[in-house]
This record gives sequence, C-alpha cells and structure tokens, in this order.
Amino acid sequence: MLVTVLFFAGLDIVAALTWENFGYILTDAREWMVGNVLIGAVLAEFLALGILALIAYRRADDFLKTAEILDDHVNGHQEIITLATLADPANPQGRERRSPLFPMLWRRAIAYLDLFEPRREFKLDAIEPLKRSAIAAGAVAVVLGLSAFGFALVPTADELPSG
Repeated sequence: MLVTVLFFAGLDIVAALTWENFGYILTDAREWMVGNVLIGAVLAEFLALGILALIAYRRADDFLKTAEILDDHVNGHQEIITLATLADPANPQGRERRSPLFPMLWRRAIAYLDLFEPRREFKLDAIEPLKRSAIAAGAVAVVLGLSAFGFALVPTADELPSG
C-alpha cells in the first residue's frame, strides 16, 4: 500500500521520466485517470488489509491454543493447558468438572508463569516478513510503472512540452 501511495505522490516525476527517457508523455487527462486508478488500488488494498487482519484475528483468538503455546514455552508439562481447559471462560461446564486438586494446579501454573518473560520467549523476527513484503512491494511497483507507461502516448506537436 505504501508503494502505491508513494507512486501516486510521485506521479509527476514518473510522467517527467517517461518523457525524458522514452519520449512519451502522460497528458493531464491521462495522468488524472492514472491517479484515479491508484486511488482505487489504495482502497482495494485497504479492503484486503482489513480482511486479512480479520482472518488473522480470528485465527489468533483461541484461548486453549494460547495456553498450549505458553505451556510449551515454560515447559509446564501440560499443566497450563489442563488449567486452561478447566477454567475456559467459553466452557462454563468446566467449573463443574473441577477436581479438588484444581487449587494446587492453579498455584503450579502461577509458579510456571511467574518466571515467564514474553519479551524473551517471543522475540520479534521481522526479517522474513520484510523479505516477503519487499518482494510484493517490488512487484506492485513494476505493475504500477508498466500501467502508467501504458497510459502514456506519443505526443502530438501541440502536446510537446515546452523547454
């Protein structure tokens, strides 16, 4: 999306480079059309971003899966996932099944989580997502450049830039 916005902001530069390097011009009317296409592209990208964010949110909103991941990180020997199963707010029947050992399980889970440091356990690894997005952004830049070049035309004598 950022590439599209930057391309839109630099449309005059693209038009000048097209004239200087290839001898084609982007008339005002066609530049306006390209601008409208880019605005549409940004809106479509916003829509896609919203849909992907909703899908990611729904995938990540799982109480028991979170407990399982935490259990693996703190080596909780399935005690945290067991506690989560018994205390799951989405499953009120779990309260009826609680054993008299539930308070002991609760204390042990707290002891495991007392030593848990999320910053240490879940380090941000931004290199892979940046690589993937850089490839996609490069492809978008190429497509935008080719499409802008498609709107350019050989100038008539009246359309030649002065100077």
